[in-house]
Amino acid sequence: MRSGYADSPLRDQVKTKEFMNKNIIRRLLADVAAIAVIIAICICIRIPSLGLNGAGDMKDQFITEEGDMYLYDMDSYYYLRRAYEYAASPDMPLITDKSKDPRLTVIKADETEKMAGFLPAFAAFVWRILSVFGDISLYHVCIWLGPVIASLAAIPAYIFVRRRTGILGAAVSGLIAGLSPAFLNHTGFATFDTDILLCLLPLIFLLPYIEAMQEKILYKQGIWLLISAAGFFLLAASWASYSIYYYLSIVIFILITIICFIRNKSGFRKMLSLPELRAGAAGAVIFTAISFILWGSINTGPITKIFTMFVSKGTGAVTVLADSAEEFPEAGRFVSELAHMPLLDGGIGSIFDVSRNGIINRLGGIVIVLVSAATIIFMVVKTLRSFGIIKNRKTKQASANNNIQDGSIY
Repeated sequence: MRSGYADSPLRDQVKTKEFMNKNIIRRLLADVAAIAVIIAICICIRIPSLGLNGAGDMKDQFITEEGDMYLYDMDSYYYLRRAYEYAASPDMPLITDKSKDPRLTVIKADETEKMAGFLPAFAAFVWRILSVFGDISLYHVCIWLGPVIASLAAIPAYIFVRRRTGILGAAVSGLIAGLSPAFLNHTGFATFDTDILLCLLPLIFLLPYIEAMQEKILYKQGIWLLISAAGFFLLAASWASYSIYYYLSIVIFILITIICFIRNKSGFRKMLSLPELRAGAAGAVIFTAISFILWGSINTGPITKIFTMFVSKGTGAVTVLADSAEEFPEAGRFVSELAHMPLLDGGIGSIFDVSRNGIINRLGGIVIVLVSAATIIFMVVKTLRSFGIIKNRKTKQASANNNIQDGSIY
């Protein structure tokens, strides 16, 4: 008589595989649902800006004759005009010269003599698609596009943290990125400016770049680098000061190289074959090539501005865009941008007040600043542990036990 014991290991393997597949599907569905809820929350929090609740009795003065909201600022109207131009001429280049735009001749060229146009081009593209399903104006598309795009920053933040922690940590990270406290006031309805992209696109660019350097398998590195290159291309085609994040990626690559040099004692040649350096070097070459293709060079203006921006011209205060304060009035600046910005505006009692002009206030209050600082410290420590630079107690204890058993401790 044939025994059933021979088939039991195979049957157990099939059951285990089915169980694992079900768990993967459940986790994927849970993640998709969590991301959808986070994006919905981020959009809903921005909805009050649609009703102009803060305008009070002057609400009628902020509404056009057609009953629509006026756009947020002059930059929004500039990009709206560009969106109409892209709608009329879809073959316009993404990067254009300021000198060829007669309406910009009164505004001083700050970082570059060129202007990026992905945002208005994308708005015109979305408008064409939506026009197939009904009658909708490009103006309304631009009004709604800001909060939707800004809220999508929750997706890359959620995925990056979810791969390292549980769903709770990923949800918190997604909410922080989707709400973008530093840009919340510039990502509401009727805001059609590059600020709505400045949380989403850098995350799509930098996080996959970090993933690629941590990946060991070649084809997976290629996939992460492809996603990162796409994010960098969109960022460079959207914002003239994109090079800030380009230089940040180079700094990340340099730090990873230093860590690999400290960790590996096998020589320089073998170190060059490490997957971290392979992906990092490939990414740096790709980003440089994209920059030259779009802009013809790599802009150093934003880096110079970062250093000059934090040079104080008054006692205990930081001057924002200090180089412009001596050229007042200038059409390309707001009066609020010419003011001194202390760390806390209004004293210690305003640490939770995000409506003031202090640096901490502008970043969302002391809670967001502390949580962000703690998160950065945690990620740095975790990265150093993954590279073996820092060892936790369990690793140290296990290493000591092995040394005792081998007799090497003596």
